[in-house]
Amino acid sequence: VNGPPFTALRVAPDGVRVAIIVGGTELGFGAIVSAAGGRPGQASVDIVLSPFFVSAPSATFTAVTWYGPDNVITLRDPGPVITEYPVDGGSSTPIPAQPRMSWITASLNHALIAGLPSGAMVADASLSGSWMPIGGTGVSAVYPG
Repeated sequence: VNGPPFTALRVAPDGVRVAIIVGGTELGFGAIVSAAGGRPGQASVDIVLSPFFVSAPSATFTAVTWYGPDNVITLRDPGPVITEYPVDGGSSTPIPAQPRMSWITASLNHALIAGLPSGAMVADASLSGSWMPIGGTGVSAVYPG
């Protein structure tokens, strides 16, 4: 992939699709494909972006995470604003956020987890904005896979 600065990239659970933040103001989707001409013993791949982009000209996408095989959740500033997007271009769904959220992670059938200042974390099991504090602190949690 060549182009504007890419600030975040997340691979889908199937391992062949990506969600990518381009220049902070666009959310794109693409496919991971094998590239010819790699060195022997090394895999070489390209990311081919789809023509479908979500634009946020008055905001900045700060994080993206996959939520199951066909949806991504983004965090944008100012706000913060959390939104669930189906990758097929369907209607997006807003999720109420708490002030000063700095990161998010999600996994289908698990709680959405977000970071607050000083390493505090909150979880929302229903994607409804019912945030509950969780013990401990973290810098940027992720679900495996």
